[in-house]
Amino acid sequence: MTKATALFWLTVAGWVALAIPPVFYAGVSLVLSVRGGFDLMGGLTALAMLAAVGAGAYRYWRRDAREAWILLGLSWAPLMLTLMWGVFGKA
Repeated sequence: MTKATALFWLTVAGWVALAIPPVFYAGVSLVLSVRGGFDLMGGLTALAMLAAVGAGAYRYWRRDAREAWILLGLSWAPLMLTLMWGVFGKA
């Protein structure tokens, strides 16, 4: 295995590791929005997060790593906003 190939697979592993929290958050959010009384915006946000991760995985498979990382960053946005609201927001 060459250094370039090893570096590519290392970045793929990093991308997959960073894709797990948004997918988990979106899955839980989607289940709660459907089962806990239908929450349209929560469901749409969860679907958008899952779509961003799925599109990023597809772009990585098509060897467009830059766009895959951008889409992964977009999938983290609702999660980060929720965490910031939970830490600094007033209930």
